[in-house]
Amino acid sequence: MDECGHPMQLKRIVIGDDHPMFREGMGHLAQAMFPDAQIDFAETMLEVCGHARQGEPPELFLLDLMFPGMEIEVTLPELRRKYPLASIILISMIDDEATVALALSSGGDGFIHKAVPRERCSAAIARVLAGEYVVELEGHDSDVMLQADAVQVSLTARQRTVLDMLGDGASNKEIARELGISHLTVRLHVSAVLRLLGVTKRKEAVAKAKALGLLDETDETVPQGQS
Repeated sequence: MDECGHPMQLKRIVIGDDHPMFREGMGHLAQAMFPDAQIDFAETMLEVCGHARQGEPPELFLLDLMFPGMEIEVTLPELRRKYPLASIILISMIDDEATVALALSSGGDGFIHKAVPRERCSAAIARVLAGEYVVELEGHDSDVMLQADAVQVSLTARQRTVLDMLGDGASNKEIARELGISHLTVRLHVSAVLRLLGVTKRKEAVAKAKALGLLDETDETVPQGQS
């Protein structure tokens, strides 16, 4: 859904995986969700990049975490740099916390385990496209923990400080004065924190950070007018 509650329509999707059956399965799922989208299939990251360069930039990448040419710490940051507006979702049988957190901190917007049922997979893709930061495993128990790990890894030291100050109820002006940086720089840091937490408002960021254990429950909420 978009901000007005209408079904989201995508023009281009790139699916990358070296297993034909999985590529086809993801293609059927994506086509069912976005019947008007052009879907390109790739067996290697070289092919992914080749498809992406043709025509309009893809709005969604659905990529296996381990297939030819995929180097998490190199490939994903480069893909994010080239296609900053696209959603990048990793879909894999790998489910160890460190690898998933690394993939998300390197540029991914979401992670879906290949054993997740079709309905949950579709819902997870929709949530990522709506701006959330999503981790869907075969079971639900590790979801919050992995999201917390991924956000923690993604935050720079300065963003971590800004998040702490948001939890204390500090305004942009107060953060700028305390850290000795400009208001514009504060806004950039706050925007980055909101994106990593998959929210659009400061008060939502504080609530999400508390739910993930990134802020103490005793921290204050943001003051009125700073949502």
